[in-house]
Amino acid sequence: SSLTTSDGASSSNDGGTSLCRNILKTSFDKFCAMAPNSLEHSLLLTDLLNFSPKPFRHIFMDKTSLDDGLVDKQREEIIGLCLATNHLRDIIETLSNLIGGGMSGEVARDVISPAIGRLLLVQATQRQGLGSLWKKTDIEDHVDHAFLLAKKALFSADVEKRKAAANLLVALLGAASVASSLGRANTWASVIYEIKGCLRRCLTQHQPSVRMEAYSA
Repeated sequence: SSLTTSDGASSSNDGGTSLCRNILKTSFDKFCAMAPNSLEHSLLLTDLLNFSPKPFRHIFMDKTSLDDGLVDKQREEIIGLCLATNHLRDIIETLSNLIGGGMSGEVARDVISPAIGRLLLVQATQRQGLGSLWKKTDIEDHVDHAFLLAKKALFSADVEKRKAAANLLVALLGAASVASSLGRANTWASVIYEIKGCLRRCLTQHQPSVRMEAYSA
């Protein structure tokens, strides 16, 4: 989806989305290939999520969204997150490198999982005026995809990767619970049940460090 400005132009035409994509690809190539400075490169993702694009100050989906009670700074931050949300599928897909050995558990735990959790919460809450940036089922697809990758990572021989998976499961549980509380509770019930089941196994069948990661997350 593309944002629509007050003069009817599409924000995707200004290169902002392409810039985000290029930054992410450069970062992905590093932290998905076990580069020595992979953690530092992954922090580019955190910087993107903290980006508040002032040129998009006047972007809105309809005029009623201007009465949402948000100050300009808050609205800019939400829009910045929504721009990054256009790339959420790609961010989740990087976790396949955690399973394949291309991504370290530290990068997945400290950067990728929190970023995914944060973006999923943005989609779950569907703030007024921003909900039309994605389909209603997008968050379900993203949670299902990330959950599948987390379950695979739990079987890794590397304890750091299992810790990253436990951290991601907690983030997914939070996003799914929020989405369920805002509607489509029946749709989310089975997903939440499965995530809780995996977390129970983390707390009973894994090493103390994995259990502590689940508790601390």
